[in-house]
Amino acid sequence: AVGLVGQHDLWHVLTGYGRDDTGELANLWFSYGQFRQLGMGFIAFMGSLDGPPTLRFWRFMRRAHVRGRSARNLVACRLEDLLDAPLDRARRELGVGEPLDVHRGGILTGNRRAEGIGRGERCRSPR
Repeated sequence: AVGLVGQHDLWHVLTGYGRDDTGELANLWFSYGQFRQLGMGFIAFMGSLDGPPTLRFWRFMRRAHVRGRSARNLVACRLEDLLDAPLDRARRELGVGEPLDVHRGGILTGNRRAEGIGRGERCRSPR
């Protein structure tokens, strides 16, 4: 069975959110949508205060939260059964959705010390 720590890392892969500060925040918002636990929401909110005060950044985090609420309860799923499956199939079966379908403007990236949290883009939608 995949433990919670392992699940956190798998969620990064499933969601497409990176391991940088912005990706960690988006993964936290996604997790808050999954667990609906106020403490996790508080941590996600407080961490997001370090982000840029832009509507784009906050919309991105809101979409990550909604995405978590809309997905199947991943903790109850046997994620290890999907490790050999193509990523798009795993996302579809788990109700996670494709990253660029959820975040049409691209996946935000960035670190506090490096290029600035929530400012860069790792990939953009071809649309």
